[in-house]
Amino acid sequence: MDRMTIRSLIAWFALTAFAVAAGQSAVAQRSAPGSRHALVIYSYSRLLPWENRVMRGLDAVLGAIALERRPYLYEESLDSGRVGMIDDLDAWRSYVEEKYRDVRLDAVITESQQAASLLLSFPELFPGAERYVLHYAEGSSLGNGNGAERRFSSSEDMERALLLIPSVRPGTKRVVVVTDRTVNGMARVEQIGKIAGRLEGLAVDIWDAFTEEELLSRSAGLPNDAAIMYLPVQRDRNDAPLVPGVVGERLAASSSVPVFTHFDSLLGSGIVGGYLVSGDLLGRLIGEIAARGDMAVPVSQRGYAEATMGYYFDARALERWGIRRESLPSGSVVLYDEEGFWDRYWYLMVAGAVVFVLETLLILALVRSSSQRARAMKALAVERSRLEATVEARTADLSAANDVLVREVRDRERAEAKAVAMATEKAMLLRELQHRVKNSLSIIVSLIGLEADKSVTDELRASLDTLESRVSALAALYDILYDTGGIERLPLEAYLDRVVDAAAESLGVDVKGIRLTRDIAPVAMDMKRAVSLGLIVNELVTDCLKYAFPDGTPGTVRVSLRAEAGRYLLIVEDDGVGLPEGFDPDAVEGFGFKLVRMMTRQLRGEFAWSSGAGTRFSLSVPAADESAAG
Repeated sequence: MDRMTIRSLIAWFALTAFAVAAGQSAVAQRSAPGSRHALVIYSYSRLLPWENRVMRGLDAVLGAIALERRPYLYEESLDSGRVGMIDDLDAWRSYVEEKYRDVRLDAVITESQQAASLLLSFPELFPGAERYVLHYAEGSSLGNGNGAERRFSSSEDMERALLLIPSVRPGTKRVVVVTDRTVNGMARVEQIGKIAGRLEGLAVDIWDAFTEEELLSRSAGLPNDAAIMYLPVQRDRNDAPLVPGVVGERLAASSSVPVFTHFDSLLGSGIVGGYLVSGDLLGRLIGEIAARGDMAVPVSQRGYAEATMGYYFDARALERWGIRRESLPSGSVVLYDEEGFWDRYWYLMVAGAVVFVLETLLILALVRSSSQRARAMKALAVERSRLEATVEARTADLSAANDVLVREVRDRERAEAKAVAMATEKAMLLRELQHRVKNSLSIIVSLIGLEADKSVTDELRASLDTLESRVSALAALYDILYDTGGIERLPLEAYLDRVVDAAAESLGVDVKGIRLTRDIAPVAMDMKRAVSLGLIVNELVTDCLKYAFPDGTPGTVRVSLRAEAGRYLLIVEDDGVGLPEGFDPDAVEGFGFKLVRMMTRQLRGEFAWSSGAGTRFSLSVPAADESAAG
C-alpha cells in the first residue's frame, strides 16, 4: 500500500468520525427564513498567508452589511497543503454531505484547485444551491460538474502574466516556470503547455521535479536572458512538504535572474511581482457572491480578472534588478518604497531646528529677564520698606481690636453659660410641673372613683365613670410626657393605648366579657392636637362599652389608626346592637357627642358614623397642624 493510499484512508476515518457532530453544529447555525446560506470551501489552511488575505477581504465585505441582511456563512478548509491531495474524494464528499445534510444552502463557492475538484467531481452535492468555482486551473483532475457552475479560472490570465516579463525587462528570452507535481501544479503545467506556443520570441521551460536544494542550485546558474515565474510549490519530487513562502524567499535570494509570480501573498519576500491574483480582492468577490448571488458575479473572464487581479511590484526588487518604473504597465502599484534620508528623518531635522530656535529665543528671554529682575529688585527694596512701616501700624491696630474682641467673646461666653443654666432650670421646673400635674390628675381620678363607688343612683355613677375616663385620658397624656421627658410630638400608639386601657378599666370591661382590640400605627402628633384626639377616642370607646352590649352580652370593640395620603384615619367600631333607629349624633344633646364635635372642629377633621350589625365611627384628620402651617 503506497503513501497516498494510506493518507487517503487516514483522512477518511478522521472525517467520518466527527461528521455527525459537525453536522449538528452546522444545523445549529440556521438563521431566519429568507436569509441566504452560503458555504465557502478553501483548498488550504486558513493559517497560510494566502487564505488569510482571502478571509480578510471576505470579512471586510460581510462586516459592512447590516446584521439583519448579512448571509449565514459556513466555511470549510481542506488543508491540502498539509494533508496533500487526497485521491479518494469520497471521503470529503461523505463528510460535507453529512455535515450539511439539514442545511438549506443557497450558494457554494470554492477557492483554488482542491476545492474546485471536490465540487466538480460530485454534481449531486448540495442540490438546489448555486455553484461558483473561482481561482482554479483547468486540468485533468477536475470533474465535469453539473453544467450549472459559474467558473472563473486564474490560469486563463497566465498568458498575460508571462508576457509581462519581457515587457518590463527587455532582453528576456526564456521564462522558467517553477511549480510542483501536485494536482494543482500539474493543472498549471497543462495550461502553460497550451499557451507556450502562442508566446512569440519567448521560450518557456517548466521545472516541477526537484528538491529545494536542487531548485536553489539550478536557479543560481541561469543566464542573464532568463527569468523565473514562481508558482507556489507544496511538495518536492520526493513528496516531502514545502512551505511556499519560505521557498519563494530563498529562491529570490539565490537566483541569478529576477523571480516573478502570479500571487500577491508572495510579494515582499524578494520576488519582483507581476500580474498578480489578489487574495484580498478575491475574498471580497467571494463575500459579494455569498451576499448577493448572481448579481455580484462578473459577466466575463475579463471582468473576473479586473475584479481580482492587478499589477503589483516590490520597489526593492525593481531596484535590485534594474527594472525601470517607466516600463511598468499603467496602473501598477509599487510597494515597499524605501524612503530617502530626508523622507526617513525629516521629522527629526524639523524637531532639531525647532529646538534650536526655541533655545535661541529662551536665551534672549533670559537676558532680558535678568535686566528686568535687577530693576525689580531695587523697586522691591523700596516697596518693602514702605510695607514694613504699614505692617507695624496695622499690627498695632489689630492688637487693639483683638483686645476688644477677646473681651466681647468672654462676655458672650458668660451670657451663653447663664442662658444654658436658665434653660436647664426651666426644663427641671417644667418636668416638676408635669410630675405635679400628673400626680394631681391621678388623685382626681381616684377621688372621682371613690365618689362613683358611693353614688346612690345609676345616673350619677355613670356620669362619674364618664368623668373619670375623661380625666384618665388627660392623665395618660401627662404620664407619657413625664416618661419621655417632654417632647414636641406625642407618639400616638402609646398614648391611645393608655386612653383605651383607662376607659376599659373605669367601665369594668373584664367583668362584662368585652374584648378590646387595637391596631394603631406608630405615628406621632403635636401635643395640643393629641389631647383632642385622645378625648375623642375616650368618648367613642366609652359609648361602645356602655351601650353596644346590653344585658351582659359579650362582644368586641376595635380601635384602629392608620396614615394615608397625608391624613390620619381613626376608626372605633363594635359588633354590638348598633345605634337606635333614627339616631343622629349631630342632634344628640349629651355632652359626650358635643365634646366629639367640638374636638373634631379643632382638629379640622371629618367625622362619620354608620350602624347595622354593630356601630362604626370614623374620624379623618390632617397628619400635620394646618393652622400652624398657615
